[in-house]
Amino acid sequence: MIHKKYLAEFIGTFFLVFVGDSAIIINYLSKDSIGHIGVALAFGFIIVIMIFSCSNISGAHFNPCIIIVLSISGNLKITEVFPYIISQLIGSLAASELLKGMFLQHQ
Repeated sequence: MIHKKYLAEFIGTFFLVFVGDSAIIINYLSKDSIGHIGVALAFGFIIVIMIFSCSNISGAHFNPCIIIVLSISGNLKITEVFPYIISQLIGSLAASELLKGMFLQHQ
């Protein structure tokens, strides 16, 4: 059974990668119509939304580096490190695969 906090990390990381990277791809394909500020705003808005949505469930880390630092500092049990990181990696890979399917043109 998947624990809620790991599912929240999966979802948060998925949307962070999906929305942020979509902005980068769309900016590239539209020849810089969004610009750097638009891409930054996309990342900023999605991280704020995901933090508000998931912080009470999982802590809204969304980054394996943060999990490692929390573990080293003693603020996270060592037994939780692996499930958190796996959830985040699967979320980012799922978003990447979806984007690849959406934007990759078959040659």
